[in-house]
Amino acid sequence: MKDTFGQSVSLTLTGESHGAGIVAVLSGLAPGIAVDEEFIADQLTKRRPAGAISTSRQEGDKFEIISGVFGGFTTGTPIAVLIRNENTKSKDYSEIAVTARPGHADYTAQCKYHGFQDYRAADIFPEE
Repeated sequence: MKDTFGQSVSLTLTGESHGAGIVAVLSGLAPGIAVDEEFIADQLTKRRPAGAISTSRQEGDKFEIISGVFGGFTTGTPIAVLIRNENTKSKDYSEIAVTARPGHADYTAQCKYHGFQDYRAADIFPEE
């Protein structure tokens, strides 16, 4: 099951919305390329929920570049970016193990991981 895309420059993605976070690893970039963290932060704001049909779950999407960048430039080693999940209060979602939810990737995960996927889900409603 491939989670890496690309040849000369490759991107590997891992993590789940209900886990500790998501990680992106970008490999194959030359050293000395300027990295604009403000631009990255601005791009991440575009994926936030908006409107009546969006999820009520709000997260800051604060990212950490944990390797591959030093002093604002690529080092030539793989760049690893971590976005920690802030709202991961999972509850019992055992019914999802056998019933796919509309608008989610449950069926896709079942096809790809053959029942070994982590079917927990983050609680989108904060405790009152």
